[in-house]
Amino acid sequence: MDVKPSYAETLQDLGAGVIDRVAEVLPGLATEQTEWHAALRAGEALSIGDLVGRLALALQHAAGIDGTLAWSEPTDDPDIVQVFYSYGNEDIGIEAGEVACDMLAVIARAEDEAGDLGKDVDDFLDYAERRSLGPSAMELVR
Repeated sequence: MDVKPSYAETLQDLGAGVIDRVAEVLPGLATEQTEWHAALRAGEALSIGDLVGRLALALQHAAGIDGTLAWSEPTDDPDIVQVFYSYGNEDIGIEAGEVACDMLAVIARAEDEAGDLGKDVDDFLDYAERRSLGPSAMELVR
């Protein structure tokens, strides 16, 4: 993930406020990540890479897709972070990461309002629904 430095700075300054804004349209992020959210409120530095991974997981969970792992690692370039997260469906997982980045860019660009994050979530859920297997088909795949 290539991070625009001004976006990263804005998101880091917002800290736990980023989670608060996203939680308005994706409550699972705050409820699934209570310890991390509390640590951010207590002043722990916000890792943009970790945020993208955790947001991608929360998007997938909202679509009913399992995933438990998310972490990030720095690279030699300070503007690039490697983000890792689990997914149950590759297409949906990759889209979740892209939507997570888009949502964070909207928040970073916003002066007062976070834009229409709800539309991003709804569009992702529609995308995931079109590409998901139903319970019967999933049993056949297993």
